[in-house]
Amino acid sequence: MTWRRIRLYLIGVGLGLLITLVLFKGRSFDSCSPEGRVTAELSRAKNFVVDTTLLAKLSSAQLSVDTLRARIAHGKVDFGRSQAQKEPCREYLVKFEHNGKNLEAYIALCPQDSTAKLLFLEGL
Repeated sequence: MTWRRIRLYLIGVGLGLLITLVLFKGRSFDSCSPEGRVTAELSRAKNFVVDTTLLAKLSSAQLSVDTLRARIAHGKVDFGRSQAQKEPCREYLVKFEHNGKNLEAYIALCPQDSTAKLLFLEGL
């Protein structure tokens, strides 16, 4: 009696896994984590503001603003050094790699007007 129940249970679990794999085929679950949500929100910001001094620093490192946005989208957020609860604009430290160098960007994200402002960039 117990082997029959175990077989039926395993058949049901197997069918459920197959159905789940078919339904969610090709989906990315990166935006389910807090880090994924932050990086997605940073890369989708309508305005990405960079100071002129930081713009010169970016150009010396051969890093354009568009490339910076792409690198941030795949970067790692350090929540320990970020101020995610700050009002009105949350501030995040994002670590990413560019040309073999590990860089850190500190970015203020204002969701009210969908603006992201690069505050400083380290590691150049």
